[in-house]
Amino acid sequence: MGSFALLGEFAVPPKTILVQGACNPEKDLVLLIHHSDARDTLSLWKLQGSKRWEVDVVGNFGTSSSLRHVSWSPNGDKFALSHSLQRLTVHDVLDGCEEFRYDEASNERVKPKMASIFWLKMPWKLFWDEDISNQPPPQLYPRDYDAPGSAFYVFKHLPQLDYKIPLIDRMNDEAIVGDSEWLQRTTAEPMTLHRAPRYMFPPSAHGWPSLPFNLADASISPTGVDANESMTTNDPKDRWYAAQSNTCLFAGDNSGGLYSFIHGTYYVGPLRTQPTFSQLVSIATGSSCLYFSRLCIQSHTTSLVLSEMSGRIYSHLGSDQFASHSDYRLRDIMRISTVAQDLALYASRNCGEAEIAWLGGGGQEGARIWNQKWCRLLDTLQSRPGVDSAKTRDVKTDLTFFLLTGLPLSPTLTENLEHGSQTTERNFKKWQVVVHETLMHVKHLVELSLLSLQRLVAVLWDLCGLAEIKDIAEHFRLNRLVIKDCIELAQSIAKVLSTMADTVRKEIQGFGHFMIWLRGLIPNLPPADPPLKPYDVLIVNDYIANGLYPSGIDQFFETSASQSAPKSTNTPSTTAPSTMEGIALNAQQALKDLRNRNPLNTAEPERNNQREDRRIRQMITTLIGQCNQMFRTIGESVTVPGRNQEEAGLMVRQDLKWKEIILPPSVKQSTLREGFLQAPRLQEVFLRERLIPLETGVDQLVLLRLPGQGTTEEGQEGQRLCILRLTHERGIPTTCSVSCAMLKIAFPEDDSASERMENEDPIVTNILDAQFYDDKQLALVMQTTAAGETERRAIALLGFADQEYHPIDLPGPSLDVEADIVQRFNDGVFPTHVVGVTSLRPISMRTGTSTVSLSVNNKRGVAVILDHDRSVVHAYDLAGEEEEDATVDEGGSATPTEEGESMETS
Repeated sequence: MGSFALLGEFAVPPKTILVQGACNPEKDLVLLIHHSDARDTLSLWKLQGSKRWEVDVVGNFGTSSSLRHVSWSPNGDKFALSHSLQRLTVHDVLDGCEEFRYDEASNERVKPKMASIFWLKMPWKLFWDEDISNQPPPQLYPRDYDAPGSAFYVFKHLPQLDYKIPLIDRMNDEAIVGDSEWLQRTTAEPMTLHRAPRYMFPPSAHGWPSLPFNLADASISPTGVDANESMTTNDPKDRWYAAQSNTCLFAGDNSGGLYSFIHGTYYVGPLRTQPTFSQLVSIATGSSCLYFSRLCIQSHTTSLVLSEMSGRIYSHLGSDQFASHSDYRLRDIMRISTVAQDLALYASRNCGEAEIAWLGGGGQEGARIWNQKWCRLLDTLQSRPGVDSAKTRDVKTDLTFFLLTGLPLSPTLTENLEHGSQTTERNFKKWQVVVHETLMHVKHLVELSLLSLQRLVAVLWDLCGLAEIKDIAEHFRLNRLVIKDCIELAQSIAKVLSTMADTVRKEIQGFGHFMIWLRGLIPNLPPADPPLKPYDVLIVNDYIANGLYPSGIDQFFETSASQSAPKSTNTPSTTAPSTMEGIALNAQQALKDLRNRNPLNTAEPERNNQREDRRIRQMITTLIGQCNQMFRTIGESVTVPGRNQEEAGLMVRQDLKWKEIILPPSVKQSTLREGFLQAPRLQEVFLRERLIPLETGVDQLVLLRLPGQGTTEEGQEGQRLCILRLTHERGIPTTCSVSCAMLKIAFPEDDSASERMENEDPIVTNILDAQFYDDKQLALVMQTTAAGETERRAIALLGFADQEYHPIDLPGPSLDVEADIVQRFNDGVFPTHVVGVTSLRPISMRTGTSTVSLSVNNKRGVAVILDHDRSVVHAYDLAGEEEEDATVDEGGSATPTEEGESMETS
């Protein structure tokens, strides 16, 4: 019998909570919830003990005391939280920020509460009419597969956007001076830098799901692609299959409600089940159907009911004509909607980061502010008292003569610069790095935004073509005129971004030549090599003539002055209404105002330019806000959340009558009681369940922890486990066979692990917590004792699949566990089997009344245990052998990690 290896042991704050689904399926990460009087937090930890991030949940998505369940996406890049009220949120694993929120409006006096959530990868037949995994890739648009404009081409040619590029901040001089590759070095260590603050993005983008790290994945699912699937293959057909990550997030409340979200974002519709007081316990996907079990409360009985869900996830009454359409089907609408949504968000985030990098925001100073400081210094040096202003203020004449002859027209400017204490090599390089690198960064972001908007126009034209089909237009409420307005709006914004890109290119060229000219004026700096040519003189002259600040790109952003100034009543509002028609009207009005602006007064060109700049800046801000809200509404309109449950939702087969399991009255289910987040109390009967899909049905495994019956020779009670196996077979008629095994845990006499525990004939007196590790083993946290020894605790794996199960013949449709099964074992009709554990590891914990919580991840082979009394987390490798334990740091980390270590992403 082996012993588990210790991955980490670290201390956490008191009142920390560990839920069952807290372990990440793809990485050695665990989510912990901390509830205190001061603040409530949600934190992500590595199993070795280092904390990745911690976010406050007060004011963002409720309090931790209201959180009820956690479920990770199949690829582990997002997680969903259910709250005490009818609220569900989806968060990013990178920083814990909320990406999606769903609130169910209810007029009932006693509002239902979200109880449990499950995020599953679904079989093809539950999404589409037939299994399309063996079909060639369909054409999303009437173009070739890899032709410009197709969905895969769009995202394959867009670069990866990770949004960990740092914003321009108060930089450390030593980190910049003499290092021209500062930007490349900083992007190589993304986790050491802060991400762009999301509150600086347009308000309409706050509730959007985040972009995948590989934009080629966004053509089907905003949750990304399973890393285990072959995304590295060169075969386009295989790559297209791998991009189809069909996932569905299911949430159940305590009133029989079941909610489904395609890809964790698209809300399909509610499903009401009977009886009313029931909630989801577990769910599993079969080959062509879905099984889910519910815990029901009727009168004084608590029962477990299994149901089968059939039909496609996209079920809609009267949609047969639409579903049979040969050219366009629902998955095409979903993909087009997702592409439009992600492209709009891609452009919005690029523009938002460009604005922050240049103008600043979120308490940070942008590069424009630094540029102004240095330019004011030059003005101050030129206007010093005692200097001939007639010679020094003619900057263009002095500059032209200097560039053509190599000598300044008068030594005044050179002398002033020479005596300027701030004009040093160090500040000169800092100026050049801050402004030039920021301009390059802004240019890159603007070009990406322009590219994404051009692709977006092609996507919307296809959506416009779908709106011409009557069935599709009525089903999804698509308005062809509204979509054309969106196209016109996107084209207008693309034109503005094109002008902005040209302006930024001129800014970069002019600033580069200006710094060469300025370097030649400072005597203690070496001259530029090679020297400027006559053509370069014209560029610098034009750059200085237009003014060093404000920059020419300022007109494309809303400056801080305009942000603080009161909004004009004539300025269109950026807060878009909730309907597509209202958004289109606002967008049309914005375009109309932009076209019908007052003619320029040629007598005052400077004032006209300033007024035109303000006007364009206001219009751009309005148009971008309208555009973002428009595309978001198009994406949300696919799911139609306002429809009744009779029109959209899931279908449940009513002809299957599975056996109803009547549980003992003392059963406590974690999702049933209000304080479920705490660990199960000692001597409490608790329930665990697992569904295993079969070819023709499903196996339902039910685990019950029962109090010990009888006494041993030493006068001590032993803890028992009752495992029910119900095999449901579909057919005419449907059948259900029931078998049961009663287990007591024992340790082999010659086992090395029992010797390590220093126990002679140890007996399991209590099972503190248990989870199904896989289809064949249980993970247990046990409390053991022996004669003359103190109580000890250990984690173990117990194999249950090969045990002897006794068949139970019951003529009725229901199964009373206490009367029909437990009583038979107590009366000796069926024997109780003594089972030895396969692997064991002692745990250093307090004994007595202390409670623990257990969370396992069989894909990674890990188990996480939280000792509530000591506030210590233990992480074990259930698939590895024991090694020399790492030094435990009660303050936090068991294994030192570098601050610059970046977290793996799928």
